[in-house]
Amino acid sequence: MYALVDCNNFFVSCERVVNPKLEGKPVVILSNNDGCIVARSNEVKKLSVPMGAPYFKWKEYLQRHNVRVFSSNYLLYGDMSGRVMETLETCLPNISIYSIDEAFADVSGVKDIQSLVEETKQIVTQWTGIPVSIGVGPTKTLAKAANELAKKHAEHNGILIFETAEAAVPYFSNIPVQDLWGVGRAFGEKLPRLGIHTTEDLLKKNDVWIKKELGTPGLSLVHELRGIESTSLDHHSDMRKSVIRSRSFGTRITEKKDIIDALTYFADRAAKMLRDEDLRTHVIRPFFMTSQFSPERYYASKTIALDEATNDSRMLIQHAIDVVEKTFKPGFHYAKAGIVCTDIVDDAHYQKSLFSSERIEDTAVMNAYDAIKQKYGPYSINIGRTSEDKNWHMKRNLLSTPERKNISSVPTALCK
Repeated sequence: MYALVDCNNFFVSCERVVNPKLEGKPVVILSNNDGCIVARSNEVKKLSVPMGAPYFKWKEYLQRHNVRVFSSNYLLYGDMSGRVMETLETCLPNISIYSIDEAFADVSGVKDIQSLVEETKQIVTQWTGIPVSIGVGPTKTLAKAANELAKKHAEHNGILIFETAEAAVPYFSNIPVQDLWGVGRAFGEKLPRLGIHTTEDLLKKNDVWIKKELGTPGLSLVHELRGIESTSLDHHSDMRKSVIRSRSFGTRITEKKDIIDALTYFADRAAKMLRDEDLRTHVIRPFFMTSQFSPERYYASKTIALDEATNDSRMLIQHAIDVVEKTFKPGFHYAKAGIVCTDIVDDAHYQKSLFSSERIEDTAVMNAYDAIKQKYGPYSINIGRTSEDKNWHMKRNLLSTPERKNISSVPTALCK
């Protein structure tokens, strides 16, 4: 049996923790550079504002309905996510973090699952201020389906448990097939053309038809809905296949030094993610580009196969700088840059080059680098030009509070 804990409207809930006056008010959170709506409170959902809508198209409408609008505050959300996950680890067995606001727990063998998840829901909200919904089922797909129903239908009070796969069947006629975990855009467009509109419709098909029309991933999905645990679902894979760090700039930039600054920052972030997950990369592709809508377009990139897999920030940064030095062209207004890391391998099992230049001291340097950032903040120490105040950083003109790397933003309390 699996339990899925999902934070409700997570980004909005985080903003409400630091500003309780937002409780009950309509709130939206915007994406990078304040471009699109990426999180909505329940009050905004009732206004029929779609997820992913361009902010500039809905700005006037949101103003008319007194909707509070905020830029994404990723440090806040990351910190709150850490608090939620740490709390879950004290409440539930065998926690597996799935995303910034979701985690699975293996509750097989728990005698009173209802009491356990009710207590977990209460503790998480009490300790962190973040409301959560919990779904339980004999497979992860059924747990996900239970969670979605618990979240959307108030009569479940945020908790729904499927003791068996058969217990979920009465709900399947109300679950659009596009809402199923593992159904992406391709399946979501194909299934209605085949007459499959609900989960109930899908389960009426036999395995031969499913394998023919949807392949092995579709068959694995249906097996999970029937209560047969599958290990072949793509979203159950433990090790990532790539790491991408990129962003559109807050303003167009024209100087080579700014491109170098940006790629240095992104390469450092990519290497940090690899180290955090005990991974290394064999292949990297730094790139920078103008807007696709620019009358004069230019795209620069280079794929580099490394002699030896690495997660050293200095190595990735040096290769990224080399690409800029060799491919930069003046006269263009650049809109985006980034780095893609592929051919990912486990840090514990990667094969060293015969002429390896890596030293034990290199790993120690990166460990010390990460430890300083962890203790004193993400901008306390930097490699090269990876500083925070650059004109290429994304626009976030609607931040609710200063990011909490700034000591002045820490709340103070007066005790009498």
